[in-house]
Amino acid sequence: MAVESSPLYPAKKNETKLSLSTGSFSGNAVVWELTSKPALSTLSLGFLVLPGTSTTSLLETPTTTYSTTTTTTTTTRTSLVTAQSIVAASKQYDRFTPDVAGEYAFTAHDFVSFVGIPQYLGDPQGETRQVMLAQQTGTIHVGELMDLPILTDGGEGGVLRLTVVNETIRAAEITGTTGETGRLAALDPGVVAALAALVGIAVSAAGTDLQTGVNELRTKFNAHVISSVWHVAADNVNGIVRAYDTKSQAAAIATLNEARKRFVDHAQQTTTAATRTHTNDDYLSVPVAAQAKDIASATVLYADLSERGYERHRVLDTASTPPIHDSAGGDTTNALSAPSPLTTAIVSYLDAMVIVDPTISSGEPEGAGDLAHRFGFKPAA
Repeated sequence: MAVESSPLYPAKKNETKLSLSTGSFSGNAVVWELTSKPALSTLSLGFLVLPGTSTTSLLETPTTTYSTTTTTTTTTRTSLVTAQSIVAASKQYDRFTPDVAGEYAFTAHDFVSFVGIPQYLGDPQGETRQVMLAQQTGTIHVGELMDLPILTDGGEGGVLRLTVVNETIRAAEITGTTGETGRLAALDPGVVAALAALVGIAVSAAGTDLQTGVNELRTKFNAHVISSVWHVAADNVNGIVRAYDTKSQAAAIATLNEARKRFVDHAQQTTTAATRTHTNDDYLSVPVAAQAKDIASATVLYADLSERGYERHRVLDTASTPPIHDSAGGDTTNALSAPSPLTTAIVSYLDAMVIVDPTISSGEPEGAGDLAHRFGFKPAA
């Protein structure tokens, strides 16, 4: 038999129900005992009993005081609470609320409780009996809740919350939205699908390392701007000055912030028609995330700038409306690596917030959502 929990992947501060695997439970009562816990947990080790149960009522034998006639010494015998005494009192409990993430080890004491058949009036064989059938140990892995704010430069958005159990993402949601636009965007079908794609994958495969992503973006962007193959004329002004790979998160953030400015200046170049880089200025691929201040905001800006900005700008061509690059297919050489599931989720949420004509989920206030997206209205307090 195996120890199981409901939910299957619990998170800290969520009540969790314990059980033995189907078909393995042969008794009619299980007493659960917490035998180890994470170092920061304040839970008490020992048996789980119904809330409000008095410990004294579960002593296997009453506390007895012995006195001797020859001395004044008094000895107290203290009986311990046992799994059997808990079953006898029907006080077993199968739930606990983990206070921190980590591993909680339990022992399940599997009992059968029955009433014997007396042979005569007062026969002690007719009393209720408890017989232990088996013991099973198991570990419940409790997840941590990890938050990443996803905000536009106007402060709209929400928090991407992942439940991480060991090294795997087990749940993903948008919570703590700042307004109606962010709330309705979290319900967008594309966002829901992107969040679902995060569930079940290892943390190491969820996103692109910031330094790796920024280095690639710098290299591909710089190669893009100076080319006259797909531009009307090469842009020799707006390349990223930091010409070497970043070696730290701080350097990656600085390069990323420079890249945002250079990209906007390149895409929306305002030189004269005779020397301009693009057939028309690109106002289609505008990044909406603000300059990065830390790793969290840099993660959002990287997703926004790499996919919503550069990648969408790169493929605009002579057939775009309006035409941007002076070639069919745009820049077909300097594509970035495929976006990670985390980048895709961030981009989906940003897209859902900035779209002028949003897809409002069934049952939600469509008119209110349209006013929020089109004109910036906010619900009254």
